[in-house]
Amino acid sequence: MPSVVQIDHIKEGMVIAKPIVNSFGQTLINSGIELNENHIRVLKTWSIHTVTIKENDNDEEVEITKEMIALAQKKIAERCLWQPRTEEEKDMYKSVVLYFAKSITYMNEEE
Repeated sequence: MPSVVQIDHIKEGMVIAKPIVNSFGQTLINSGIELNENHIRVLKTWSIHTVTIKENDNDEEVEITKEMIALAQKKIAERCLWQPRTEEEKDMYKSVVLYFAKSITYMNEEE
């Protein structure tokens, strides 16, 4: 399972588990990138306080079942009345569903 690490504790060679974005929503470093000294300097420049780091090679290999997707869609519907209309909104909705489904997986692993 990925872990959240404070910027002062990251080291070269750590691998990013989730994309790192700045306050404008721009991706600074994509997931899967191995950190080097320049990356760390950029993160500090942008005042990034924490990053999500892969703990092992199995972090990305999460199987998301149809049931997990259905549960994620249900949770989103409980919180949001919005329905996507454009292709961009539909893509964004799919990303949110996958994010929720993955978080369900991580919660199940912790039990």
